[in-house]
Amino acid sequence: YKYYSLNLGLNVLPGETFISETRSFNSTFYLLAGVGNTSFAGDDQFTINFGAGYQFILLDWMTVFLEAQDHLFDVDVTGENKKTNNIEFSTGMTFFF
Repeated sequence: YKYYSLNLGLNVLPGETFISETRSFNSTFYLLAGVGNTSFAGDDQFTINFGAGYQFILLDWMTVFLEAQDHLFDVDVTGENKKTNNIEFSTGMTFFF
């Protein structure tokens, strides 16, 4: 199983996350959509994907994100062609220097 995709994102809820009355972080909720290719069981399939994510800035030089995406493509492993949903959850950090 291998895939690649090209996504576009849209920040829909930029703002702040409040942890306490004195502590807040800049944050954003974003939507993703894109197209790509999935290689599975010896076949290459056109793939559509969409998802959402949440990112917040911990420090001036570091952010953390959580993201979920659904990859939709046709698969014909059992002899019957059907749509498949592959859900992906990811998290990560970005460092600015």
